[in-house]
Amino acid sequence: MKTLVIVPCGKAKIWNKNLDHKLVKAEDAYTGTFFKINKEFASTFGDNWIILSAKYGFIFPQIMIENYDISFNDKRTNPVSTERLKEQIKIQKLFLNDKIIGLGGKEYRKKFQKLLMIITLKSYFLLRIVQELWICR
Repeated sequence: MKTLVIVPCGKAKIWNKNLDHKLVKAEDAYTGTFFKINKEFASTFGDNWIILSAKYGFIFPQIMIENYDISFNDKRTNPVSTERLKEQIKIQKLFLNDKIIGLGGKEYRKKFQKLLMIITLKSYFLLRIVQELWICR
């Protein structure tokens, strides 16, 4: 059974500390504690993992990205649309996984739940408390 873990991006990015970086791998761009916890969880419990970015949508960890300041929490920043995310699910064939685990807070849960309508498979959403319990074990 193939499990995909969706890891939310984070506000803390490598560019906050070093503006010399132009493009970096997505997995190296986000430097916050919750991203690191989510990344470790995904690497441990998932067969594959991707990042849900407010700018780029679903991106694989090795994809090169540039600095941005866009948030699902602030609609004025024009975060990626649900329609674009639906397109990415089809293009990237994310529906081929047997199980999808979505990590993150309230805004990511809302986005994830909208997308579940088009994914007909066994999917789960774990709240941050589950991650914290896992990391404290």
